[in-house]
Amino acid sequence: MLGEQALVANAAEVGVDLPASVLGHDPYADPAALLAGAQVVLLRPTWSLAALEEVAQLVAAHADPAVHVVAGGRDKHMTPAMNAVAVRSS
Repeated sequence: MLGEQALVANAAEVGVDLPASVLGHDPYADPAALLAGAQVVLLRPTWSLAALEEVAQLVAAHADPAVHVVAGGRDKHMTPAMNAVAVRSS
């Protein structure tokens, strides 16, 4: 997948080794297991605020308490309502 290749290239450029759980994970795998203890979560938000809230709640429940969430996409697809969802889940 092109997105994974870009992630690997960008991480290598700044000297970050990505754990195996980051790449090639099964999208149908247990999200709690994927997020368990995560210290950094990279996220491409969806249009659906309900789906974003579900992901934010999973991160809050299963990632490391000091997790850093980096969410990004094209500006035209980002809305202030997405920030409100993230704040509610923190």
